[in-house]
Amino acid sequence: MSEKIYILYIEDDKIVADSVSRTLQLLNQKIFTAYDGEEALGIIEKNPIDIIITDIRMPKLNGINLVEKLRQKDLDIPVIITTAFNEIDYLKKAIELSIESFIEKPIDLRKLLQTVSKISQRVETKRELERKKIQIEHFKEAISKSNLIISTTKDGLIKDINFDLFSDLSDQISKYKIEHISSLIDEKDLKIIYEFVNKYEVYNKTININFQNKIYIVNLTAFALEFDYDEISSISFIFKDISLVVREKEEIINSLYLEPITKLQNRSSLIKNINESKDSLNSLIIIDIDNFGRYIKMYGYEVGDKILRDISSKLEEFIKLNKRQNLHLFKLDSDKFAILLKSSIKIKEQDLAKLSNELLSFLESSTFLIDETINLDLSFTFGGAYFEQFDILTEALIAKDVAQDRKLNYIDFSNVTDSREAFQKNIELEKKIKNAFLNDEIITYFQAIVDKDKNIIKYEALARIYDSFEKKVLTPYSFLNNIQHSKNYTKFTKIIIKKAMEGESLLHKEISINLSYEDIINPEIIDYLEKILKEHKSVITIELLESEGLIDMEKTIKFCTLMKSYGARIAIDDFGSGYSNYEYFLSLPIDKIKLDGSLVKKVGEYRGFILIESIITFCKKCDIKVVAEFVEDEKTFNILKNLGVDYFQGYYFSEAKSLDELLKEKK
Repeated sequence: MSEKIYILYIEDDKIVADSVSRTLQLLNQKIFTAYDGEEALGIIEKNPIDIIITDIRMPKLNGINLVEKLRQKDLDIPVIITTAFNEIDYLKKAIELSIESFIEKPIDLRKLLQTVSKISQRVETKRELERKKIQIEHFKEAISKSNLIISTTKDGLIKDINFDLFSDLSDQISKYKIEHISSLIDEKDLKIIYEFVNKYEVYNKTININFQNKIYIVNLTAFALEFDYDEISSISFIFKDISLVVREKEEIINSLYLEPITKLQNRSSLIKNINESKDSLNSLIIIDIDNFGRYIKMYGYEVGDKILRDISSKLEEFIKLNKRQNLHLFKLDSDKFAILLKSSIKIKEQDLAKLSNELLSFLESSTFLIDETINLDLSFTFGGAYFEQFDILTEALIAKDVAQDRKLNYIDFSNVTDSREAFQKNIELEKKIKNAFLNDEIITYFQAIVDKDKNIIKYEALARIYDSFEKKVLTPYSFLNNIQHSKNYTKFTKIIIKKAMEGESLLHKEISINLSYEDIINPEIIDYLEKILKEHKSVITIELLESEGLIDMEKTIKFCTLMKSYGARIAIDDFGSGYSNYEYFLSLPIDKIKLDGSLVKKVGEYRGFILIESIITFCKKCDIKVVAEFVEDEKTFNILKNLGVDYFQGYYFSEAKSLDELLKEKK
C-alpha cells in the first residue's frame, strides 16, 4: 500500500479554501489548509509536504514570495498556482521559479483534481526511485562489507580495490601491490570470464585462487561496470571467500567416514575405497576379536572401547613396521577391523595367508592392559578374500564366519568348500541381487498406515526385490543382510529412497522410509536425502531402526536435526525390540515412535498392556505420536485404540502392495 501524498492548499478566502479542501479530500490523500503564506511556511517546516497549491495574492506573504523562500531552502516541492488573468507580472516570475501548473480562477475543480493526480503519480514514482536508490546503496554497502571488490580496466589492469572486508584473502592482498587481475585469477579462468563480460553477461562460479602459495576457495562474480559509449571501460570482480565454509563442510564429511571410538576410517570409507579402486586386484582381511561380548559384560563398555583403541594402535603399528603403503586399515561394526590390500599385481593365496599369520602372531604377542594389574589374553579370527570374485567384503566376512565355526585362526574364501551348498545358495542370491540392480528390479512396496477411523493417512515404503528367475518378490529377510555387507548398499538405499518419493508423488500421501544407523552416518546418503528433501516439498518421515541401537548419539542427533531443518519428521522404529532407551526421548528430536510387533502382540496380556500404556502416556506428555505396527485383528486394534494409539499398521488393514496395485485400486 503506497504512502499518502501530503498536499498543502493556501487560499486567503476561507470560503473558497474550505470548499476546495473538501474537494481535495476525494483524492484520499493528507490535506493541509493555510490562509496565508506565513502560516503555510509553518506547516511546511513541520510536515513533509509533497504538493503545494497556492493563490498568488495573499496577505503577509504572497504565493510568489512563498515559492522563492522554498527555492532558497532547496525545497523542490511541485507548486500549482491559482491565478486570474490580470496577474501577468506575477506569472512571469512564477515561470522563472519552475511552477508545475497554472489554474485559472474561478477554479475548475475537475481540472484541479486531474492536475493534482498527475503530479501525485510523479511524486510516488520519485519516492519509489528514492527507495530503490537507498536499497541499492544498502546492497552496495552490504556487498562491500562482505566481499572483496576489485575494479579493473577492460584489459585487467587494477583501478581500485575495496578493503572494507576483513578476511585472510583481503589481508594478504593488501600486503602486496598487485597491478593486474591475473595475479589472482589464472589465464584459463580469465579467458572464460572475458567471454561472458564481453557479451554483457554476468559470470558467476566458485573457483580456486592461488595467491602467495596459499589456496583460497572463492565465489567469483564478474560483470561490466562502466562503459565509454558502446565500449566496456571497467570490469568489476566480486570475490566471496568461502574457504572456511568449504573446509568446515569437508571436515564434517570426513568425520562421517570416521569410526567414533578408534577414529579409523569406517565401513562407508572401506566401501568407497573398494568402489574407487582403479585395479581389480584388491585383497581384504577381516579381523574379529574372539568373545569380545564377554569382555564387555565383565568390564563394561568403557573398557571395551579401550580394547578397540588399543587394537587399532597395534594394527597401525604392524602396518608401519611392514613398510607397505598398500595396506589400508578400517574399523567395521562391533569388534571387527579390516585391512585392504591394494595391488597392481596378482596376490598369491599363500601370500595373503602369510600376511594374516604374521599379523595374528603380532597381535597375540602384544600386551592389552585394562589397568596396571590386568592383562587381557585376546585371541582373533581372520577371514580373507581376494580378486573380488563378486563382492570382496561379503566374501571376507563369510570366510571369517567359517573360520570361527571351524575354530580356525584364518581361512580365505577360496578354501571354503565343505559348506558348498549354503554358499551356492548365497551365490545364487548374489546373482539375483546383481540382476535386480541391472534390470531395475529393486522395487518398493507400500503398506498403509491408518488412523482410528481406519482412514489411510500415510504409507510406509518397504524394500523388495523382484526375482525374475523364479518370478516372485523377495522380502528383506532373504536379501538385506547380503546387500548391507556389499559395496552396493549405498546404491540400494538411494534407489529405495528415490522410488519411495516417486510413490509419494503418485499416491499423494505422506511416506515413511526406514534408515539404519549405517545409512545416517553415510555422507552419500545424507547428501542424497538433502537433495531429495529440497526437491520434494511434501513431508516425509524417516524411521530410524531402534532395534540396531543408535551407536553414536551425537551423530544421530546431528542427522535428525539436519533432516528436520528440511521439514522431515523423525520416528523411532521397532521401539521396544531390545535396546529401548528413554534417552532417545531426551536427546533426539523425534516426532513419533512405532511400537515393535513383539509388544503389540502382547497387548492382550496384563504386563504387555501395562507396558504399552506407560509408553503411550509418556509419549502423549512429550507430544510424540504413537504408531502400532503388526496389528492383525479387530480385538488388538480396539485395545490399542482405547489406549490412545494414534496410527495403526498391519495385515488387519492392508498388506504391503506394489505401487501399480495401489494406483489400480484408486481408479
